[in-house]
Amino acid sequence: MRMTPRRRADEQGSLVVVIILAMVIGLTGLALVTRAVGELSSARQVQDLAAARSEAHAALSNALFQMSQEPGSLSSFCVVPPGSSTSGCTQSSIIDGADISYVATATSDTTYAVQIKATVDGATVAADADVTRVTDYPFAVFAGSSVTFNGAGTAITIHSTNQYGQSMNAPADVGSDGTITCNGSGEYGTNQVTFDGGTSNCPAWLTNTATYDPPQPVSSCPPPVATTPATPCMPADPQPCPNGGDFSTGSSTPFVLEPGVYECTGNITFGSTVNVDYSSSVNGGQVQIFDFPSSGTQPDISMAGSLVNQWEDQSATPPVVGNPVDLQLYVAGSCSGIQADHGTVFNGYLYAPGCSITLDGGQLEWTGAFVLNQFTVNGNPNLTVNYDERMNELVQSSWVVSNFVWVPPSSFSD
Repeated sequence: MRMTPRRRADEQGSLVVVIILAMVIGLTGLALVTRAVGELSSARQVQDLAAARSEAHAALSNALFQMSQEPGSLSSFCVVPPGSSTSGCTQSSIIDGADISYVATATSDTTYAVQIKATVDGATVAADADVTRVTDYPFAVFAGSSVTFNGAGTAITIHSTNQYGQSMNAPADVGSDGTITCNGSGEYGTNQVTFDGGTSNCPAWLTNTATYDPPQPVSSCPPPVATTPATPCMPADPQPCPNGGDFSTGSSTPFVLEPGVYECTGNITFGSTVNVDYSSSVNGGQVQIFDFPSSGTQPDISMAGSLVNQWEDQSATPPVVGNPVDLQLYVAGSCSGIQADHGTVFNGYLYAPGCSITLDGGQLEWTGAFVLNQFTVNGNPNLTVNYDERMNELVQSSWVVSNFVWVPPSSFSD
Protein backbone atom coordinates (compact mmCIF):
# COMPACT_ATOMS: atom_id res chain seq x y z
CA MET A 1 0.00 0.00 0.00
CA ARG A 2 1.39 3.34 -0.90
CA MET A 3 1.88 6.10 1.70
CA THR A 4 -0.04 9.15 0.85
CA PRO A 5 1.70 12.54 0.58
CA ARG A 6 -0.30 13.86 3.53
CA ARG A 7 1.00 11.15 5.85
CA ARG A 8 4.58 11.85 4.82
CA ALA A 9 4.08 15.55 5.54
CA ASP A 10 2.73 14.74 9.00
CA GLU A 11 5.73 12.58 9.78
CA GLN A 12 8.10 15.29 8.61
CA GLY A 13 6.34 17.82 10.82
CA SER A 14 6.62 15.54 13.81
CA LEU A 15 10.32 15.11 13.18
CA VAL A 16 10.83 18.85 13.11
CA VAL A 17 9.04 19.18 16.44
CA VAL A 18 11.21 16.46 17.96
CA ILE A 19 14.36 18.16 16.69
CA ILE A 20 13.22 21.51 18.06
CA LEU A 21 12.40 19.96 21.43
CA ALA A 22 15.78 18.25 21.52
CA MET A 23 17.50 21.54 20.74
CA VAL A 24 15.54 23.34 23.47
CA ILE A 25 16.37 20.64 25.98
CA GLY A 26 20.02 20.71 24.93
CA LEU A 27 20.28 24.47 25.14
CA THR A 28 18.51 24.49 28.48
CA GLY A 29 20.87 21.85 29.76
CA LEU A 30 23.85 23.78 28.46
CA ALA A 31 22.57 26.92 30.16
CA LEU A 32 22.10 25.05 33.42
CA VAL A 33 25.57 23.55 33.19
CA THR A 34 27.06 26.95 32.36
CA ARG A 35 25.21 28.53 35.26
CA ALA A 36 26.27 25.78 37.62
CA VAL A 37 29.89 26.15 36.53
CA GLY A 38 29.64 29.92 37.00
CA GLU A 39 28.14 29.52 40.44
CA LEU A 40 30.81 27.02 41.38
CA SER A 41 33.47 29.44 40.15
CA SER A 42 31.87 32.30 42.07
CA ALA A 43 31.56 30.19 45.19
CA ARG A 44 35.21 29.16 44.86
CA GLN A 45 36.22 32.80 44.49
CA VAL A 46 34.25 33.75 47.59
CA GLN A 47 35.81 30.82 49.41
CA ASP A 48 39.31 31.88 48.34
CA LEU A 49 38.67 35.47 49.46
CA ALA A 50 37.42 34.23 52.83
CA ALA A 51 40.51 32.03 53.17
CA ALA A 52 42.77 34.96 52.26
CA ARG A 53 41.09 37.12 54.89
CA SER A 54 41.54 34.36 57.45
CA GLU A 55 45.24 34.19 56.66
CA ALA A 56 45.49 37.99 56.95
CA HIS A 57 44.06 37.72 60.47
CA ALA A 58 46.56 34.93 61.19
CA ALA A 59 49.34 37.29 60.10
CA LEU A 60 48.13 39.94 62.54
CA SER A 61 47.98 37.38 65.36
CA ASN A 62 51.55 36.39 64.55
CA ALA A 63 52.63 40.05 64.71
CA LEU A 64 51.01 40.42 68.15
CA PHE A 65 52.86 37.31 69.31
CA GLN A 66 56.19 38.69 68.08
CA MET A 67 55.61 41.97 69.93
CA SER A 68 54.74 40.22 73.19
CA GLN A 69 57.84 38.00 73.02
CA GLU A 70 60.31 40.84 72.57
CA PRO A 71 58.62 44.00 73.86
CA GLY A 72 60.49 47.21 73.20
CA SER A 73 63.29 45.57 71.18
CA LEU A 74 61.65 45.36 67.76
CA SER A 75 61.53 48.66 65.90
CA SER A 76 60.48 46.90 62.70
CA PHE A 77 60.02 43.32 61.53
CA CYS A 78 58.40 41.53 58.62
CA VAL A 79 57.29 38.21 57.17
CA VAL A 80 57.41 37.15 53.52
CA PRO A 81 56.17 34.10 51.56
CA PRO A 82 58.47 31.09 51.14
CA GLY A 83 61.16 31.67 48.50
CA SER A 84 61.00 35.45 48.69
CA SER A 85 64.32 37.25 48.57
CA THR A 86 63.14 40.24 50.62
CA SER A 87 65.95 41.15 52.99
CA GLY A 88 65.63 41.94 56.66
CA CYS A 89 62.65 39.70 57.39
CA THR A 90 62.79 37.68 60.58
CA GLN A 91 60.57 34.87 59.27
CA SER A 92 59.95 33.26 55.89
CA SER A 93 56.42 32.04 56.63
CA ILE A 94 53.89 31.77 59.42
CA ILE A 95 51.82 29.03 57.75
CA ASP A 96 53.49 26.31 55.66
CA GLY A 97 53.03 27.07 51.99
CA ALA A 98 50.99 30.21 52.62
CA ASP A 99 51.41 33.33 50.52
CA ILE A 100 51.43 35.88 53.36
CA SER A 101 53.40 39.08 53.80
CA TYR A 102 53.35 41.65 56.56
CA VAL A 103 55.46 44.52 57.80
CA ALA A 104 55.19 45.81 61.39
CA THR A 105 56.74 49.19 62.19
CA ALA A 106 56.94 50.77 65.63
CA THR A 107 55.54 54.29 65.56
CA SER A 108 56.16 54.87 69.30
CA ASP A 109 57.06 52.87 72.40
CA THR A 110 53.46 51.69 72.68
CA THR A 111 52.17 51.55 69.08
CA TYR A 112 52.84 49.62 65.88
CA ALA A 113 51.53 50.05 62.34
CA VAL A 114 51.05 46.71 60.58
CA GLN A 115 50.57 46.24 56.81
CA ILE A 116 49.34 42.81 55.67
CA LYS A 117 48.79 41.02 52.35
CA ALA A 118 47.55 37.45 51.84
CA THR A 119 46.79 35.45 48.67
CA VAL A 120 44.91 32.16 48.26
CA ASP A 121 44.57 30.68 44.73
CA GLY A 122 44.82 34.08 43.11
CA ALA A 123 42.45 35.85 45.53
CA THR A 124 44.40 38.64 47.27
CA VAL A 125 43.44 40.85 50.22
CA ALA A 126 45.33 43.54 52.13
CA ALA A 127 44.78 45.31 55.43
CA ASP A 128 46.23 48.03 57.63
CA ALA A 129 46.13 47.70 61.42
CA ASP A 130 47.16 49.87 64.36
CA VAL A 131 48.30 47.95 67.44
CA THR A 132 48.75 49.53 70.87
CA ARG A 133 49.66 48.72 74.43
CA VAL A 134 47.12 50.25 76.78
CA THR A 135 48.35 52.67 79.44
CA ASP A 136 47.64 50.99 82.76
CA TYR A 137 47.26 54.18 84.81
CA PRO A 138 45.74 56.93 82.65
CA PHE A 139 44.62 59.17 85.52
CA ALA A 140 46.54 61.81 87.42
CA VAL A 141 44.15 61.19 90.34
CA PHE A 142 41.84 58.19 90.65
CA ALA A 143 39.78 57.38 93.74
CA GLY A 144 37.31 54.51 93.65
CA SER A 145 34.73 55.92 96.07
CA SER A 146 35.03 59.68 95.69
CA VAL A 147 37.13 62.67 94.76
CA THR A 148 36.12 65.87 96.56
CA PHE A 149 37.41 69.43 96.17
CA ASN A 150 35.67 71.40 98.94
CA GLY A 151 36.03 75.16 98.89
CA ALA A 152 39.16 74.79 96.83
CA GLY A 153 40.59 77.83 95.11
CA THR A 154 42.95 78.61 92.29
CA ALA A 155 45.84 77.13 94.26
CA ILE A 156 44.83 73.72 92.89
CA THR A 157 46.51 72.62 89.65
CA ILE A 158 46.21 69.17 88.06
CA HIS A 159 47.92 69.12 84.68
CA SER A 160 50.29 67.18 82.41
CA THR A 161 54.03 67.84 82.41
CA ASN A 162 57.20 66.62 80.74
CA GLN A 163 60.38 65.35 82.42
CA TYR A 164 61.48 68.92 83.10
CA GLY A 165 58.27 69.75 84.98
CA GLN A 166 57.04 71.95 82.14
CA SER A 167 53.33 72.02 81.39
CA MET A 168 52.17 70.11 78.29
CA ASN A 169 49.05 70.10 76.17
CA ALA A 170 48.09 66.51 77.02
CA PRO A 171 45.35 64.88 79.12
CA ALA A 172 45.65 64.78 82.89
CA ASP A 173 42.33 63.38 84.05
CA VAL A 174 40.67 62.86 87.42
CA GLY A 175 38.65 59.64 87.71
CA SER A 176 36.33 57.80 90.07
CA ASP A 177 33.89 54.89 90.16
CA GLY A 178 31.78 57.03 92.52
CA THR A 179 31.39 60.79 92.73
CA ILE A 180 33.62 63.71 91.78
CA THR A 181 32.71 66.96 93.51
CA CYS A 182 34.09 70.37 92.56
CA ASN A 183 33.09 73.16 94.96
CA GLY A 184 35.00 76.31 94.03
CA SER A 185 37.42 77.15 91.27
CA GLY A 186 40.64 75.44 90.27
CA GLU A 187 42.36 73.49 87.52
CA TYR A 188 40.78 70.12 88.23
CA GLY A 189 42.53 68.24 85.46
CA THR A 190 41.61 67.99 81.79
CA ASN A 191 38.48 65.90 82.37
CA GLN A 192 36.66 64.47 85.36
CA VAL A 193 35.72 60.93 84.34
CA THR A 194 33.27 58.67 86.17
CA PHE A 195 32.60 54.95 85.70
CA ASP A 196 29.88 52.56 86.86
CA GLY A 197 27.18 55.24 86.93
CA GLY A 198 29.19 57.72 89.01
CA THR A 199 28.29 61.42 89.03
CA SER A 200 30.05 64.77 89.01
CA ASN A 201 29.30 68.49 89.10
CA CYS A 202 32.71 69.45 87.71
CA PRO A 203 33.30 71.66 84.66
CA ALA A 204 34.55 68.94 82.29
CA TRP A 205 32.66 65.86 83.46
CA LEU A 206 32.65 62.79 81.23
CA THR A 207 30.98 59.43 81.81
CA ASN A 208 32.63 56.25 80.61
CA THR A 209 30.70 53.05 79.94
CA ALA A 210 33.87 50.95 80.21
CA THR A 211 35.20 49.57 83.49
CA TYR A 212 38.13 50.86 85.52
CA ASP A 213 38.27 48.84 88.71
CA PRO A 214 41.70 48.81 90.44
CA PRO A 215 42.26 45.41 92.10
CA GLN A 216 44.25 44.94 95.29
CA PRO A 217 47.99 44.22 94.95
CA VAL A 218 48.94 40.55 95.37
CA SER A 219 52.08 39.00 96.83
CA SER A 220 52.84 36.69 93.90
CA CYS A 221 52.32 36.84 90.18
CA PRO A 222 49.65 34.42 88.92
CA PRO A 223 48.92 33.95 85.22
CA PRO A 224 47.77 37.31 83.86
CA VAL A 225 44.05 38.05 84.07
CA ALA A 226 42.46 40.72 81.91
CA THR A 227 41.66 43.59 84.28
CA THR A 228 41.87 47.34 83.89
CA PRO A 229 44.20 48.31 85.38
CA ALA A 230 46.23 45.12 85.62
CA THR A 231 46.65 43.52 89.04
CA PRO A 232 49.96 44.68 90.59
CA CYS A 233 51.91 41.62 91.69
CA MET A 234 55.14 41.49 93.65
CA PRO A 235 58.04 39.85 91.77
CA ALA A 236 59.77 36.86 93.34
CA ASP A 237 62.53 37.19 95.96
CA PRO A 238 61.82 40.67 97.37
CA GLN A 239 64.04 42.24 100.01
CA PRO A 240 62.56 43.16 103.39
CA CYS A 241 61.94 46.89 103.75
CA PRO A 242 64.87 48.64 105.47
CA ASN A 243 64.27 49.59 109.10
CA GLY A 244 60.89 47.88 108.99
CA GLY A 245 59.59 50.42 106.47
CA ASP A 246 61.22 53.54 107.88
CA PHE A 247 62.76 55.32 104.89
CA SER A 248 64.16 58.23 106.88
CA THR A 249 67.51 59.92 107.02
CA GLY A 250 68.40 59.59 110.66
CA SER A 251 71.04 62.23 109.97
CA SER A 252 71.76 65.13 107.64
CA THR A 253 72.60 62.68 104.84
CA PRO A 254 69.62 61.92 102.52
CA PHE A 255 68.27 58.40 102.62
CA VAL A 256 69.18 56.67 99.34
CA LEU A 257 66.74 54.14 97.90
CA GLU A 258 68.54 51.49 95.91
CA PRO A 259 66.53 50.07 92.98
CA GLY A 260 64.96 46.70 93.74
CA VAL A 261 61.80 45.06 95.05
CA TYR A 262 60.97 45.60 98.74
CA GLU A 263 58.30 44.00 100.92
CA CYS A 264 56.93 45.83 103.96
CA THR A 265 54.43 44.49 106.49
CA GLY A 266 53.22 47.60 108.31
CA ASN A 267 53.75 51.34 108.64
CA ILE A 268 55.79 53.19 106.03
CA THR A 269 57.57 56.45 106.79
CA PHE A 270 59.53 58.68 104.45
CA GLY A 271 62.07 61.02 106.05
CA SER A 272 62.93 64.59 105.17
CA THR A 273 64.88 63.75 101.99
CA VAL A 274 64.77 60.44 100.16
CA ASN A 275 66.59 59.99 96.84
CA VAL A 276 66.59 57.18 94.28
CA ASP A 277 70.00 55.91 93.21
CA TYR A 278 69.82 56.64 89.47
CA SER A 279 73.26 55.16 88.87
CA SER A 280 71.96 51.63 89.48
CA SER A 281 70.36 49.46 86.79
CA VAL A 282 69.11 46.80 89.21
CA ASN A 283 65.41 46.00 88.62
CA GLY A 284 65.50 48.23 85.57
CA GLY A 285 66.44 51.15 87.81
CA GLN A 286 63.06 50.98 89.57
CA VAL A 287 62.25 51.00 93.27
CA GLN A 288 59.11 48.93 93.87
CA ILE A 289 57.77 48.89 97.43
CA PHE A 290 54.95 46.48 98.28
CA ASP A 291 53.22 46.77 101.65
CA PHE A 292 51.25 43.70 102.80
CA PRO A 293 50.20 44.52 106.40
CA SER A 294 49.77 41.80 108.97
CA SER A 295 46.26 40.39 109.16
CA GLY A 296 43.77 42.78 110.75
CA THR A 297 46.12 45.77 110.83
CA GLN A 298 45.79 49.08 109.04
CA PRO A 299 49.17 50.71 108.46
CA ASP A 300 49.95 54.39 108.57
CA ILE A 301 51.67 55.84 105.48
CA SER A 302 53.54 59.02 106.34
CA MET A 303 55.33 61.30 103.89
CA ALA A 304 54.33 64.67 105.34
CA GLY A 305 57.00 67.34 104.90
CA SER A 306 59.33 65.01 103.00
CA LEU A 307 61.13 65.47 99.67
CA VAL A 308 60.96 62.08 97.95
CA ASN A 309 62.69 61.39 94.61
CA GLN A 310 62.65 65.11 93.79
CA TRP A 311 65.35 65.01 91.11
CA GLU A 312 66.70 62.58 88.58
CA ASP A 313 69.40 64.99 87.36
CA GLN A 314 69.49 68.37 89.03
CA SER A 315 72.72 69.35 87.24
CA ALA A 316 71.09 69.12 83.78
CA THR A 317 69.87 72.22 81.97
CA PRO A 318 66.97 72.33 82.57
CA PRO A 319 67.03 69.97 85.56
CA VAL A 320 65.28 66.61 85.11
CA VAL A 321 62.74 65.91 87.83
CA GLY A 322 62.57 62.51 89.52
CA ASN A 323 60.99 59.88 87.31
CA PRO A 324 57.74 58.72 88.95
CA VAL A 325 58.01 55.37 87.16
CA ASP A 326 61.19 54.68 89.15
CA LEU A 327 59.45 54.91 92.54
CA GLN A 328 56.35 52.74 92.85
CA LEU A 329 54.53 52.23 96.15
CA TYR A 330 51.80 49.55 96.36
CA VAL A 331 49.71 49.20 99.54
CA ALA A 332 47.36 46.23 99.99
CA GLY A 333 44.20 46.36 102.06
CA SER A 334 43.12 49.52 103.84
CA CYS A 335 45.22 51.90 105.90
CA SER A 336 44.60 54.25 108.80
CA GLY A 337 45.56 57.21 106.65
CA ILE A 338 48.11 58.72 104.30
CA GLN A 339 49.73 61.92 105.54
CA ALA A 340 50.92 63.89 102.54
CA ASP A 341 50.95 67.64 103.19
CA HIS A 342 53.06 70.23 105.05
CA GLY A 343 55.27 70.92 102.05
CA THR A 344 55.52 67.36 100.74
CA VAL A 345 57.17 66.83 97.36
CA PHE A 346 56.69 63.28 96.10
CA ASN A 347 57.73 62.07 92.64
CA GLY A 348 56.35 58.58 92.27
CA TYR A 349 53.38 56.38 91.72
CA LEU A 350 51.14 55.47 94.67
CA TYR A 351 48.75 52.55 94.24
CA ALA A 352 46.60 52.10 97.36
CA PRO A 353 43.01 51.37 96.29
CA GLY A 354 41.90 50.76 99.88
CA CYS A 355 43.43 53.93 101.37
CA SER A 356 42.48 57.60 101.50
CA ILE A 357 44.12 61.03 101.57
CA THR A 358 42.56 64.11 103.15
CA LEU A 359 44.26 67.49 102.75
CA ASP A 360 43.12 70.19 105.15
CA GLY A 361 45.83 72.70 104.34
CA GLY A 362 49.54 72.97 103.82
CA GLN A 363 51.19 72.13 100.51
CA LEU A 364 51.50 69.00 98.38
CA GLU A 365 53.32 68.76 95.06
CA TRP A 366 52.93 65.33 93.49
CA THR A 367 54.64 64.35 90.25
CA GLY A 368 53.27 61.12 88.83
CA ALA A 369 49.87 59.74 89.75
CA PHE A 370 47.97 57.90 92.46
CA VAL A 371 45.11 55.41 92.84
CA LEU A 372 43.17 55.59 96.11
CA ASN A 373 39.80 54.86 97.66
CA GLN A 374 39.04 58.49 98.56
CA PHE A 375 40.78 61.79 97.86
CA THR A 376 39.51 64.86 99.69
CA VAL A 377 40.75 68.45 99.59
CA ASN A 378 39.29 70.84 102.20
CA GLY A 379 39.91 74.56 102.50
CA ASN A 380 42.38 76.23 100.21
CA PRO A 381 45.65 74.28 100.24
CA ASN A 382 48.37 74.52 97.64
CA LEU A 383 47.92 71.31 95.65
CA THR A 384 49.81 70.55 92.44
CA VAL A 385 49.59 67.22 90.65
CA ASN A 386 51.96 66.92 87.69
CA TYR A 387 50.88 64.01 85.54
CA ASP A 388 54.34 63.27 84.14
CA GLU A 389 54.39 62.00 80.54
CA ARG A 390 56.72 59.20 81.65
CA MET A 391 53.75 57.58 83.35
CA ASN A 392 52.83 56.35 79.88
CA GLU A 393 55.72 53.88 80.22
CA LEU A 394 53.55 51.86 82.63
CA VAL A 395 51.54 49.84 80.15
CA GLN A 396 49.77 46.49 80.12
CA SER A 397 51.81 43.56 78.84
CA SER A 398 49.33 42.59 76.13
CA TRP A 399 48.91 44.30 72.76
CA VAL A 400 45.49 45.16 71.38
CA VAL A 401 44.27 46.12 67.90
CA SER A 402 42.95 49.68 68.01
CA ASN A 403 42.13 49.96 64.30
CA PHE A 404 41.76 47.45 61.44
CA VAL A 405 40.72 48.25 57.87
CA TRP A 406 40.76 46.33 54.58
CA VAL A 407 42.61 48.22 51.85
CA PRO A 408 43.28 47.66 48.11
CA PRO A 409 46.02 45.04 47.61
CA SER A 410 47.90 47.55 45.44
CA SER A 411 48.55 49.66 48.55
CA PHE A 412 50.88 46.97 49.94
CA SER A 413 54.40 47.22 48.60
CA ASP A 414 56.72 44.20 48.93
